[in-house]
Amino acid sequence: MTDIELKEMNSIKSFNGNSLQENYELAINAIKDVEVEGNKFDRSHSQFAWKHFVLDQFTRGRNIRQIFAEIENKKQALIDNKYIIMKKMAEIDIKKDELLEEKNQAKRKMLKIEIMELEETLDLAVKPIQGALKDVMTLYDVYNQVKKEMSERDFEGEEKYYWIKRLISQSMRDVRMTGHIHNGNQEALEQIGLNPLAVEKDIIEYLQEDYKNTSLDISKQNTFLEEKSKEYSKVTDISLILRGIEPMVTENALFKEDDM
Repeated sequence: MTDIELKEMNSIKSFNGNSLQENYELAINAIKDVEVEGNKFDRSHSQFAWKHFVLDQFTRGRNIRQIFAEIENKKQALIDNKYIIMKKMAEIDIKKDELLEEKNQAKRKMLKIEIMELEETLDLAVKPIQGALKDVMTLYDVYNQVKKEMSERDFEGEEKYYWIKRLISQSMRDVRMTGHIHNGNQEALEQIGLNPLAVEKDIIEYLQEDYKNTSLDISKQNTFLEEKSKEYSKVTDISLILRGIEPMVTENALFKEDDM
């Protein structure tokens, strides 16, 4: 604490028979004590949450796409906070230069207070960067685990399997809860060319067998999703053809390596 702070804050009465300065110091010490542990919790998600709840897509391409989106958000946060820090550092230098030239005591006092304020808020600006850095490192680690040579055309080719798996999985939850696929998932299945009754029948047969031989993990469910996505993918183009839409990928709308 500077002389200015001590003098001004000590002159103000606070609660518990203390001056504002005394209570302020108690609070700051408590904050510092908590902040020692706080560095462990300063990111958006734990690594467990990133991997199980954010990067939980049904295809490799979808997870890579999610990583790209999350990294882009973190990149913006890093850039924003970097310039906040740089500007505050520049402001501090400017005010220190002004302080050297200032003769008026009241204005010198104000400049000292402004410098103190900037220095404290500078410390606060560092915390978001550290949290974002941890998130980026986690995302990059997962990216290196799941990445593979994949063109935009490969990504488009995976999409039918992604949506089939997603809709079967959602429909499976419906059947577990009520015995039938709900309206929203029925409509979505029809939109990709699948008969909801046929899908419901397959799900019920799987669940009946799963109930007899239940296990804690979902490996059997994943096998079921994989098998059915391959089986159902053979008919998803029919709904497009009936609507007069070609199921092929539009080649001139794809990014190619030559475009870089």
